[in-house]
Amino acid sequence: TEINRIETLLTIQGGVERLLSTVELAWHLRHRDSDRALSIAAQANVNLSEFTTEQLSPTKIQQVLARLLLVRGEVSYQVGELDLALRHAEVAMASFNAIGDSTGVGDAGWLQASVMGALGDNEKRQLYLAHSLANYSDADDPVRVGACRAYSLYSKGFNQPEETATGLTQFFTNSAGLDAGTLTWVNWAKAIVAYRSDNFAGAIRYFSAAQSAALESGQIAHAVRCASDGAGNCRILGDLDGALEWVDDALRHAKEIGIPLLIGYVKIQLGFILHAVGNLTEAKAALIEGLSLRKGLQSTIAYVNAICFLGQIALEQGDASSALDHFKHAEQAAHEISQAPLIRMTKRGQADALFKLGRPQEAIAKISDLLETSDENETSIEQVNALRVLAKIHQKYALAEPPGVTAKSVALHYLDRALEVGRKVKTYRPNHEFLTEIAKAHAAVGDYSAAYSQAMLASESLDDHHLKDAKNRALSMRIRAETELARADAEHQRQLARKELERAQVFKESIFTLEKLALMGREITARLESSAVFASLNSHLNQLLDAKAIYIFVMALDEKTLVSAYAMETGDAVTMQALSLDDPVSLVAQCARTKTEIVIDEAVRRSQNGRASSSSDSESILILPFLVGDRLLGVLSIESERQNAYGERERSVVRALAAYGSIALDNAAAYAMADNERRNANKAMHALDVANEKLADRAAWLAKEVKKATHEVLMRERETVIRLTKAAEFRDPETGAHILRMAHYSALIARKLGLKPDEQVLILEAAPMHDIGKVGIADQILLKPGRLTPEEMEIMKKHAIYGYEILKDSSSKVLRAGADIAKGHHEKFDGSGYPSGLKGQEIPIFSRIVAVADVFDALTSERPYKKAWTMDAAIDFIQTQSGSHFDPSCVTAFIDSLDEVIDIQQRFQDES
Repeated sequence: TEINRIETLLTIQGGVERLLSTVELAWHLRHRDSDRALSIAAQANVNLSEFTTEQLSPTKIQQVLARLLLVRGEVSYQVGELDLALRHAEVAMASFNAIGDSTGVGDAGWLQASVMGALGDNEKRQLYLAHSLANYSDADDPVRVGACRAYSLYSKGFNQPEETATGLTQFFTNSAGLDAGTLTWVNWAKAIVAYRSDNFAGAIRYFSAAQSAALESGQIAHAVRCASDGAGNCRILGDLDGALEWVDDALRHAKEIGIPLLIGYVKIQLGFILHAVGNLTEAKAALIEGLSLRKGLQSTIAYVNAICFLGQIALEQGDASSALDHFKHAEQAAHEISQAPLIRMTKRGQADALFKLGRPQEAIAKISDLLETSDENETSIEQVNALRVLAKIHQKYALAEPPGVTAKSVALHYLDRALEVGRKVKTYRPNHEFLTEIAKAHAAVGDYSAAYSQAMLASESLDDHHLKDAKNRALSMRIRAETELARADAEHQRQLARKELERAQVFKESIFTLEKLALMGREITARLESSAVFASLNSHLNQLLDAKAIYIFVMALDEKTLVSAYAMETGDAVTMQALSLDDPVSLVAQCARTKTEIVIDEAVRRSQNGRASSSSDSESILILPFLVGDRLLGVLSIESERQNAYGERERSVVRALAAYGSIALDNAAAYAMADNERRNANKAMHALDVANEKLADRAAWLAKEVKKATHEVLMRERETVIRLTKAAEFRDPETGAHILRMAHYSALIARKLGLKPDEQVLILEAAPMHDIGKVGIADQILLKPGRLTPEEMEIMKKHAIYGYEILKDSSSKVLRAGADIAKGHHEKFDGSGYPSGLKGQEIPIFSRIVAVADVFDALTSERPYKKAWTMDAAIDFIQTQSGSHFDPSCVTAFIDSLDEVIDIQQRFQDES
């Protein structure tokens, strides 16, 4: 979802915003698609040089560079370049520290912790995570805090399972509401605790949940590791089919992201499973391939375990010499990462290999070394196995008896010691092989009674083992079925989420389209010449739609003919004939007569009789009227060679642009008229100046003529205002009488507040334009008879900004006053209004006045969707909103003038 959001933003952003979104996208892709993340990061690095320090501060540049370096570090970690990853993390952390970016410091520490985990240094990993957690807390980032705490608990799981379980209970009792990234680590930690408690079934469930969360959050590498570890637990339970399914799923995802280290990790697990299946040859091949893919990670626990497994396979294949080499190699690697338990395991393996090579003294020396360095709390099982090897050595070879032997044979002495050590491990039970070895040792010394007893125990143990294996397999199969069901349900939920995301995407695109249309509308309505309006419409239509041909006809002065004003086909200007409004064939004429849009979604050959005619067949045609209220200004026709090119979305776009075009054309006509009158006035002034030079005695007459000419100019300007006002009135269900009433109420309040006479006149003329921005609101919202939805209301609120943008740049004082009123008349005195949330005196006085006048008249007027309020009810409402919605001084001025308010109501009544 986050990636889709960023990629959507990138389609409309530019400059610094686009650069920062690009960096964010690279960061989110570092685990999903590392190659693309590196490519995006490299391009962002290049683009960074294009910005000056005025556009991007030195601190921000340093932050961006550090984040890009951290992206490269994360990818280096994934491909096994651990030293390089660590260097990138250290440099990035220094940069983040220098600029006080706590989040960045935490992210760099996280990468360092990951590298330490890969190197098997859990102590350092915990230190780095603690540092990151502190920085995330300083940054007040709860998502990162939760994820870091969960990762820290996971990293403790192997060595401190009880402490991990306590931490999970303390911090993550309820996983509802956790983001998928944090949920990955929480379930992973729970899986490790279950595994360390020999609850392999529970571990499988948690590994499955962790894998699903990792896939959802884009942590593909973690999903692969979870699936691989889940396969290992299935192997322990004896469900080898399930284990193979898990590992196959892990291998598929690992290959999708193409990280050799990850593929190697899964291949090693596959080797373990194939060994359990009994396919030693393929197990060995899988382990060797996995190790070759993980070159550079010799100093890890996984590497040592894999080498030990190769040694065990060699022993089972009868190649004791190769086994000895593998275990020696493993011991060296275990020493490098200071893993004492692994060191002892490699020594036991070497002893077993030496015994089978006929080198008993060396084997005994290895086991003695193992036993002398053993920590009984950690390695009791290894001690048991080592003592069993000693027993086998003394059974086969006639060696000197060690001191302290009281049993009937040295072999029995060591086997008894092994049993004693095994009893110290709560979960340990001697298997049938061990018990059979004891039985044989008793038989070797002639103690057949004891041998029989041990043989019976071995038989019972074997039966128990088979029964336990059967139960484990059944349990694993049931868990597998539950997992598949859970995955199916998760996939269903993902599909639903995907659909929801698609719907959200459509909504976002609609918002972006509206914003673009608002900008386009501002550009179109700013044009003061018809030719510029046509060119602007052509440009925007081609930008938003597939329009191979665009034709614009305008109404002639005789109002019986449509004259071609603009015609373009595939980018070239063409000449079109005039059309009679009565033309029975022309679609353009039909649109003009009916004042309704026409949509044709099938191939139509345009005739040469005046219909908008293109040079080739058109599959889709859309024709709309240019209307100001009910007054027809002209017709717009667009065509496409594609079928069904103009769906509902496209038609909505064209309607909006046509509405803006109508306003612009009407404005252009009004301004042309005003300009003509100004030229006439200038000519008159010039004539008056000449006459003044010649007829000084007629100065009074000339002054009168000047005043008359000036008055005519002013009247033309007011006519322009009236036309603009009607442009909104014709699209708004409110009546013209409403506009007159609220304008006079506004002038009345202004007078009562003591505003200057010219200000009273100004608000009277400008107030009618308060809702001019509604020309930018879609009809389905503006004309909706019922209550608007919250989403529709948010769109409706934009009319305040639209009105301001339409009027603000005018040279006319009236229009500029109208711009302020349009923008501010929905602000509230307590700051809860829109669009800017202005408060008290921050709201322009004209907007505060119009707010009272507009609401009062809306309450007392009947509309299709509501009854009119009584005068008393409306006055009570106005008074209760004083100080919250309305300026108290405006309310007082209004209430003190109720007689005049009633007079205005009677003078300007709605038409019945």
